[in-house]
Amino acid sequence: MNETHRYTMDTDIVFDNQINGIAERKGITRAEVIRRAVAVFDYLGNETDLGRREDRKVSITDQDDNVLKDVIIPF
Repeated sequence: MNETHRYTMDTDIVFDNQINGIAERKGITRAEVIRRAVAVFDYLGNETDLGRREDRKVSITDQDDNVLKDVIIPF
């Protein structure tokens, strides 16, 4: 069995509304929203460490690999 840890954090109403909105839209718990966010943050940080500082971005593409948006990762 996995050991669990409890975290307590203070948030403003905007952050709280974002977490609640994502949880409702995705049909998941608020804790799961935060777990997924941390996993994505960690993954992107590891992937962008492979390039030079100015190359640290992630591109969102369509099915034909046309870039729709570049997201700069501030690591």
